[in-house]
Amino acid sequence: MWCTGKLSSNKRGAGSIIGAVFILLILLTGFTYYFLNVNVTEDYNKILQDMQELDLKRNKENIEFTSVSITADEKLNMAVRNTGSYQIHLIWLGVFNKTSTPETQQYFSENTYVDPGEAATEIGSSITVAAGSQYVIQLVTELGNVFNSDLYPIKITGPNTISFNFWTDYTIQIPSTTVTSVPIYFSIYANGSSVTFFGIPAISNPDWLHTDANGEYTVTLRSSNVAGETFVLYVMAGSLVGQKRITQESV
Repeated sequence: MWCTGKLSSNKRGAGSIIGAVFILLILLTGFTYYFLNVNVTEDYNKILQDMQELDLKRNKENIEFTSVSITADEKLNMAVRNTGSYQIHLIWLGVFNKTSTPETQQYFSENTYVDPGEAATEIGSSITVAAGSQYVIQLVTELGNVFNSDLYPIKITGPNTISFNFWTDYTIQIPSTTVTSVPIYFSIYANGSSVTFFGIPAISNPDWLHTDANGEYTVTLRSSNVAGETFVLYVMAGSLVGQKRITQESV
């Protein structure tokens, strides 16, 4: 009987230890699950907060195209202003030629930062475009916003060289898509004091003019620049700028 009682007592002690271990494991498992759940919830809430902040920044991004033109060297030239609330990082510049068949689409890497209220100029100045073609220009931000602008170029038709003090005609064509109706009002300017415009009534340099019902205007000018020098004839209508580079011939 003594031996039996001792064995029973040992079994009860071992059972108590095993029970305590199980209880401890259950408690540890519960605490582990709780802490893991808390960490996962905190990570989820942080990710959700970051996404909400990202969406807020994305929704408040806005770019205004203040100037879109093709230079006399047939290069793209754009100026934009950040009218949003956050700094914008431009990472891609898309150029879609709507005139070519089939339509061509090109993307160029961009790395331009624009602070709120600030402007960026000469964007895309290394990209060659055709003066007679129509384009859609696309700017893509790091946050994924896409901003588009149509480029319907102003055409200036006339000789690339001009004789000394000889009146020469240049025809300006402004697409009606830039405004809602014709005539289209525009400003004209030729750099250098040696360039004179002719017209009735008299046209100054610079001046504010308007096209006919077809969106055209022919200006007559002469130049007394030094032989071999080059000046630029500028035409500005809305956000579009047309340029014609003209070289002065010898006397």
